[in-house]
Amino acid sequence: MDRNQRLEEELFPFYALDALTADERAEVERYVAANPQARSRLEELVEAATEFSAETAPIEPAPTVKAGLMARIAADQPPAESQPASQPHPSRTAAPTLTSRQTAPSRRWWEMWVPLAGALALAGLLFAGVYVVRLSRQVDDLTRQVALLQQGSGDLQSQIDTLEGENANLRRELSAREDQLALYLQPGAVTTVISDLTGEHPTAHGTLTLNRTAGTSTLRVANLPPPDAGTIYQAWLIVGDTPVSAGTFAVDEQGDAVHALTGDLPESFDAVGVSIEPEGGSQTPTPGNIILLGSTS
Repeated sequence: MDRNQRLEEELFPFYALDALTADERAEVERYVAANPQARSRLEELVEAATEFSAETAPIEPAPTVKAGLMARIAADQPPAESQPASQPHPSRTAAPTLTSRQTAPSRRWWEMWVPLAGALALAGLLFAGVYVVRLSRQVDDLTRQVALLQQGSGDLQSQIDTLEGENANLRRELSAREDQLALYLQPGAVTTVISDLTGEHPTAHGTLTLNRTAGTSTLRVANLPPPDAGTIYQAWLIVGDTPVSAGTFAVDEQGDAVHALTGDLPESFDAVGVSIEPEGGSQTPTPGNIILLGSTS
């Protein structure tokens, strides 16, 4: 339903002040009965008028106000024309005459405008109060929206930081895989794959790449379980039934490591293994602690 500007701007304030005729009041009530939004606006005006009336103390005008107003009215009135007094007939006494009706004193103009001016002033204050209330609500809404946006910005920044961390991890992993692939493709390189021996860590795996030409031996492992405190991983080259230590190494938080084999390594071997040993390493693998194992044949 279209908004009726006349009703809302001209009659709503006086409805809130209870200053309408019965017909005008009925017209307003018919309008808001069919317009829920207008009813809401009218209820705001009525509520504001009620609060304003409850909080506003009546003001008693100073005695000099009326005296000054009456003096000004008298000064603005034109002077009455002087009329000659009628002389009674000497032969008879003038009988008093009565007017057919007695004229009621006219209502002074300012007495009619003072209540209206007061109502208009109160209506203006009422509109101002409602406007302030609406502005206050809009400020509160904007404050909540800003808080939500700031919270959303913080959450978004947290997501960005997480994604940047994941991206950095992926870049490191990609770089490691590229290095590993380059190592595999070197002339004379031989790679042995080792995997989980116990079945308790199926994603754990590794490779040993030997390059006789370059004289390097590199062990790469991934997804190994974190060792207990006081323990470390140790690499082994197994010749027949004899294990030969190839050095100890630590893994990162993901269980990954790149270890260059150290020590007096045999020229050839039959298998490669990785076990968990006490810090400092062991002379032989601890039974039951071998995690990865792979054959070179």
